[in-house]
Amino acid sequence: MTRPRQILEGTTYAVSRRCSERRFFLKPSYIVNQIFLYCLACAAKKYDILIHAFEVMANHYHLVLTDTKGNLPLFMQWLDSNIARALNAHYGRWEHFWDPGSYDPLILETPETVANKIVYGLANPVAAGLVKRSRQWSGVSSVGLGFGATMDIRRPEHFFRENGPLPDEVTLTLSPPPELAHLGHPELDALIAKKLFEEEDRLREELRSAGLTFAGKNAMRKLRHSDSPRTRAPRRQLNPRVACSDPERRVLILARLKTFEAEYRECYRQWRQGARDVIFPSGTYQLRVVHGAACRAPP
Repeated sequence: MTRPRQILEGTTYAVSRRCSERRFFLKPSYIVNQIFLYCLACAAKKYDILIHAFEVMANHYHLVLTDTKGNLPLFMQWLDSNIARALNAHYGRWEHFWDPGSYDPLILETPETVANKIVYGLANPVAAGLVKRSRQWSGVSSVGLGFGATMDIRRPEHFFRENGPLPDEVTLTLSPPPELAHLGHPELDALIAKKLFEEEDRLREELRSAGLTFAGKNAMRKLRHSDSPRTRAPRRQLNPRVACSDPERRVLILARLKTFEAEYRECYRQWRQGARDVIFPSGTYQLRVVHGAACRAPP
């Protein structure tokens, strides 16, 4: 039995997903950028997801979002499956598009942690040694898009049917995170811009000290979508479930998750024995959505 995930309404997450074998299926191009933005906007609207930041690299992407209705698994399934089908059709390929073990949402619990994860994602092009400033990256990114701003995205002509169920145009809004809602949009924009500039400077100095240079924003054009990095993929690293700058609060959250898992496993044991009236802990997802299991109300 795999570890159960507690999916609670109103939770803010950092989410990333990596392409199969780290291949450059998401390398910037007009079609790739349009498909990703269109799918992201459609999925966010369909499942009531607030998008706070997005950054698409050549072989993975980063999102910071708030799941307002407890729909994160459905959102991710819809987003990833439609991007995969559309881009597989574009490339003329049929195999797996995503690394099956690369999706694991990270719960963000404090304003500082949310801001730091937004900056971490947006600074990825600099961290990868591609460009000196994130705004120079030609892939999909929310850098420079102020909170509260909207983007109207036309349905791509490629793959999506003209008379299909999806809209001709969809609007994507960059929403301020609930944890930082006490700041006005200009103040929040300035905070993220300042932290991003400082992080870019730190990463530039780190690369300079290592004797490395930046590849430049056009470097990806020379590579095929089927290529992958020459560096070895990191293995057997820690896989945290919670990011929290307050140690005491982090301990409490981990204790909550541990209690949830223990209660879930006991309820699941009873369920397997035929006790269909068992009440699962709040945040139980698959058994509630797919099999109609009863759950306690959220705290």
